[in-house]
Amino acid sequence: MKKLLVSMLLLTLIITGCTEVNSVVNEDMPNPVEIEEAKVSSMSKELYYTGVVNVGQVQKLAFKTGGIIEEIPVEVGDKVIFEQKLAVLDTSDIEFGLRAAEATLKAAMAQYNKAVNGTTGEEIQQASLNVDKAKEAFELTEQTYNQVAALYEKGAVSKYDLDQVKTQMEVDQATYEQALSVLQQANDGARQEDIMALQAQVEAATVDVERYQKMIDDSIVYSPFEGYVVEVLFDENEIIDAGYPVVVVRDEEIIVQIGASQKDINELFLGKEINVVANQQTVKGTIGKIADVPDETTKLYKVEIELEGQPFKVGSIVEVTIPIETSEGVWIPIQYIKIDSEEYVYIVEEEQVKRKSITIENNINDYALVTGIDEGDLIIVKGDKNVEEDDHVIIVE
Repeated sequence: MKKLLVSMLLLTLIITGCTEVNSVVNEDMPNPVEIEEAKVSSMSKELYYTGVVNVGQVQKLAFKTGGIIEEIPVEVGDKVIFEQKLAVLDTSDIEFGLRAAEATLKAAMAQYNKAVNGTTGEEIQQASLNVDKAKEAFELTEQTYNQVAALYEKGAVSKYDLDQVKTQMEVDQATYEQALSVLQQANDGARQEDIMALQAQVEAATVDVERYQKMIDDSIVYSPFEGYVVEVLFDENEIIDAGYPVVVVRDEEIIVQIGASQKDINELFLGKEINVVANQQTVKGTIGKIADVPDETTKLYKVEIELEGQPFKVGSIVEVTIPIETSEGVWIPIQYIKIDSEEYVYIVEEEQVKRKSITIENNINDYALVTGIDEGDLIIVKGDKNVEEDDHVIIVE
């Protein structure tokens, strides 16, 4: 019996001794932790919108004058360049009018130049000869009239014969007086008011020529930019009135349109960089236009975003990300931050746990911008619940 009791006591001592040894060993073993190195980086607050891809500029092009369409050398979908010919009117009638106007101008210029430059010596000599001839003719008919009148008094000729000679004498007298007037004008030169009247005729004829020329110039519709044909609204040989659209074109620019809320509109400005995402493709863009007033129905402000290139088809639905506030510093996940009387994190220094007080300066989504941590600090991100300050730890991957 005594032997059995002694044996049991020895066994108890052995077990107790082993337990104490194991406890000491466990207390000295470092806890495994995972860490993340603190780094300086930038993060942005962002606005998120859904947008629609649209074309930048669309223009309906029309003739400035009406007529018959002679040619439309483009079709829907054609790519066009700046000042490419898109539609042409028949100008045959206008060209007839232009030639007539040019002839009128030429004649007016000749009369004006003649008045300004004065009559030549040859013209004065010819006018003098005309006076002599007219004088001779008048004197001859006057003499004949006097003779016939004397015969009429004697009853030798009829009243009819007398009247015939008198009429001829009056015609010759008027011709003689006109020849004298022409000669006098040739010698004196054109009067100032005559020159001014002729100058006005030249100016009127010039305007008429320019009007017809402009009608011919306006008979062709050109593309105002490089782009694509959207619609062709008339066919060749159809009659079209001035001002009616004949071809619709768009430029090459692709934009994204969004409606920004009144809360967000003050965060946006022209030239601000934007990210546009569709079909797992991200494209950079910039804000090109911001409406001054909101839409009456939606109360949203129309914003146009200009894209680089043409990455998306017109009509596509895209996601728009707008960074509005960027901060640089040490950003850490909020879940790593501990709070008692202050905010703090655990870091590892020389395989020991150290507590570091921090201040949260900003937060975006699940991250916080903090001060109190230096770049390069090793923040405990896993295993932190099992450690306290000054504990020994081992870093594991």
